[in-house]
Amino acid sequence: MGYGASATTTTLISHFKLNKKFKYLVDENPGKINTYSPGFHIPVYSSKKLKIDKPNIIVILAWRYKKQIIDKLKKMNLKTLVVTPIPKLEIIKIK
Repeated sequence: MGYGASATTTTLISHFKLNKKFKYLVDENPGKINTYSPGFHIPVYSSKKLKIDKPNIIVILAWRYKKQIIDKLKKMNLKTLVVTPIPKLEIIKIK
């Protein structure tokens, strides 16, 4: 799943042809929750869905908010791999 549903997320998904790689996206913006990403119609949910699904890998598509997102994931006690594709590829294990 992907974390972030901004316009830059849509550009990133399009550029790298990732649209079939995500079951859903999560976002903190209430205006985006329970909508679909433009062009690809990937469902967008609240980050609360992560507590239910407990994904093994989370791709941070809103890379500008990486630190805040990782802090939030730690507070949620998720044990997952976090991948940030840009500005440089990083893989972080959250315990």
